Amino acid sequence: MIGYQEQEEIQEEQREPEDATFATVGAVYDDGVSLIFDGEETPTEKHYKVNAFVVFKANDRVRIIKDSGTYVVEYPIGSPKTSFNADTADRAAYATGATNATKATNADKAITAQKLESGRTISLAGDASGNATFDGSKNISINATVNNAKQAEQLKTARNIKLTGDVTGSASFSGAVDANIAATCARSTAVKNAYKPTTSSWDIYFYSKGSGELYYKIGSSGALYRLQNA
Repeated sequence: MIGYQEQEEIQEEQREPEDATFATVGAVYDDGVSLIFDGEETPTEKHYKVNAFVVFKANDRVRIIKDSGTYVVEYPIGSPKTSFNADTADRAAYATGATNATKATNADKAITAQKLESGRTISLAGDASGNATFDGSKNISINATVNNAKQAEQLKTARNIKLTGDVTGSASFSGAVDANIAATCARSTAVKNAYKPTTSSWDIYFYSKGSGELYYKIGSSGALYRLQNA
């Protein structure tokens, strides 16, 4: 008596065409792919072995060949491709995208690479300027120049402000608060001595002119000064 599984296999073989050269991938499995043969609408239950160097996907139109009583899937067919994607490769000579490649000779997109094909300029902006070229082959340093230093609330090191010349004095200034300098006039003693009387008493002389104006002078040889009306 034929079991259910054996009956399914017999029916599958009966549905399998004798001399097919093309088919469509129904689904991809770990042990092979199911096929939709020309003239059929549903994929086979049987899983067919494939070319292990090709990545297949559902709905791929494929070339098949019969070997040892069964079909083997050789490769997909369709319009020509100008590039392909290399997921992992030590060297991708021609690839649209290389997910992880040690060297991509000609690639539209290399997700991971040891070196950029064209170095990029990294520039500083804002309060500092400077730039350097980076291609990924080595670390870089940027020589930065401060454009406009921001105002500080306080000096890191307080500075001494000193008065010199005819006036002396000093004060420490850090910028945290206003500074006051106690100034001393270096010539104050000389000025005071210049106007110090040389005698203990002075003679004051008063004069009257015909116009009624009063004048005075200190000492007999002093300058004459007019008295103002009170």
